[in-house]
Amino acid sequence: MTVRREELEKFLDYNAPMDVPVRQAYCPFCEPDKVTSHGFVVTRKRNGFSMWCHRCHTKYWYPVKSPSSSAILSELHRRAVGNKDNASVVTKKVTLPSDFTADIPASGLLWLRTYGVNEDEIRRYHFGYSPRLDRLILPVFRDGELVFWQGRNLSSDTSRPKYMNVRSQRSDIVLFVNNQTSKVVLVEDILSCLAVARAGVSAVALLGSYVKMDLLRDVLADADIACIKVWLDPDKRQEACKYAKQLRALGYSASPIVLAHQDPKCYKPEEVQRFIGGATCSDSERKPTMGLRGKTCPSV
Repeated sequence: MTVRREELEKFLDYNAPMDVPVRQAYCPFCEPDKVTSHGFVVTRKRNGFSMWCHRCHTKYWYPVKSPSSSAILSELHRRAVGNKDNASVVTKKVTLPSDFTADIPASGLLWLRTYGVNEDEIRRYHFGYSPRLDRLILPVFRDGELVFWQGRNLSSDTSRPKYMNVRSQRSDIVLFVNNQTSKVVLVEDILSCLAVARAGVSAVALLGSYVKMDLLRDVLADADIACIKVWLDPDKRQEACKYAKQLRALGYSASPIVLAHQDPKCYKPEEVQRFIGGATCSDSERKPTMGLRGKTCPSV
C-alpha cells in the first residue's frame, strides 16, 4: 500500500527519546479494514525514523537530513506558534547562531543573576547572546562537541516562546557537573544543575524530564556514586518517584525530592543543601525507600 509522505510525517516526533519504540494509534500502511490500535511502532534514530507494523509486517525507514542553521531557526519559529513555553528541534549537527557573542546584555545578566549565576560560571559554561534572536544562549558540550543549546527569550514580545531548544541526534545529551561527591542529583535544566553544583554536590541536567537509564549508567560509570536524588519540577513528582524506582532496580540507591515547591535554581545553596541532605550519603539514604524527610512517594 502506497502512503504519502505527508501522512507519514504525522508520526514523526523529534522530541521523542532516541532508540525508544513508541506505539501509535493506527498503521498508515494497513488496509482500512485491518487498522488496529497500537500495532504500529515508530522509533527515532540518529538519522531518521524506523517504522514497523506488527499487523501487516510493513517495515519502513524514513530518513531525516540535517537542516541548515537558517532552516533550524525557521523550524523553531514554526513550532513556536501557539506554544509560549518551548520550541524544540533535533538536528544532526548543532551550531550556535551565526551572530553568537559572549557580550550578554544587561537584561540577560540580570536574569542569570536572579538564579545565582556568576561571571565565572558564565565564562566556564560559554553562555552568550544572539542579537538577531534576542535570546540568551546556554550551550552544552559533550567530549568537546556542541550537542545542545537553549535560547532564553529576552524580548518583551510575550507571543514568542520562552525557550528555544536545539539538540543533536546524539543520545548522550546531558550536562554532568562532577564535584567528586558520593551523592549526585538529577535535575531537568542547566541552571538547576549549576544551583546544585554551587551547593557543592555533583549534578546531572537531563535537559528535559525524560531519564534514559542506559545513558545515566554510562555517564555515572566513572564517578564514585553512593546515592542519587531525583529533583524534577513539582508537577513531575510522579515521574521522579518512577525514575528513582527504576534506578534502584539498576542497583543504585535512589530517592526523589518530593517536598520542594520549585526547581533547584530557585533556591540558595544552603537551601539546596537542606533539601538534598548534604553532599554525602547518610546510612538511611544508602537504602532509600522514602522521599525527602520521610515522605512516601505517591504510588506509580
